[in-house]
Amino acid sequence: MLWWGISRSLTHELVRHRAGFGFSQVSQRYVGGKTLRFVERPEYAGDPYLHQLFEDRIDRTQQEYEAMTDYLVAKQKDGTEILGAEHKTDLRKKVRQAARSLLPNETEAPVVVTANVRAWRHFLNTRGSEHAETEIRRAAFESYRCLSRVAPLLFGDFKVVHLPDGTHGLSTPFPKV
Repeated sequence: MLWWGISRSLTHELVRHRAGFGFSQVSQRYVGGKTLRFVERPEYAGDPYLHQLFEDRIDRTQQEYEAMTDYLVAKQKDGTEILGAEHKTDLRKKVRQAARSLLPNETEAPVVVTANVRAWRHFLNTRGSEHAETEIRRAAFESYRCLSRVAPLLFGDFKVVHLPDGTHGLSTPFPKV
């Protein structure tokens, strides 16, 4: 399952689900900053002040990232072996590797997720719960929507729960399978 529009913060939580899961994530070391995108938390989007802080922060981050990569490339080309790269591809990797430390957890981090049925059920039960963090709960809900269409016999016992904050959660009478 391809997930996009999710933050690096979410993927750090996601990879904690090791048993039965496989992940293939976009690397900030190999993918350049020209494709940088950021994910705004729903709590920020609904509040003008928080939304403005988010926009200002990502604008600054983008500018700092570009400034650092430009500077590191220029230093290397001037003969200052600040990164010790001999080849052009090595230089690109090392520049991105050094500059990615500036990127916040709000950076988009697309990932392909595969799992067996038992792992998916555990994920839906724990991360679809009202106690889960909002972003990962939304990912669990969207995963449920896909999985229940493809395999209704395996996921049809899950029910959608409407939560007080306006989001959706999941519940099942069979949490352990």
